[in-house]
Amino acid sequence: MKVLQSLTLLFVFSTLGIAQFRGQGPMPGELAPDFTLNTQDGSQSITLSRLDARPTALVFASYT
Repeated sequence: MKVLQSLTLLFVFSTLGIAQFRGQGPMPGELAPDFTLNTQDGSQSITLSRLDARPTALVFASYT
């Protein structure tokens, strides 16, 4: 049982280490890259950089 726990911990920590060096996406504490999205009805587009210095929360979720 201890061997299985050790292997699981080794896998988890090695996966986290590899994810940090992939170079994809911002790291914690870095700014999000600029992007533009359309509103749900398609009447407007919103660009992240145009939101000035206001705090912004990005929520990626499914509401289906």
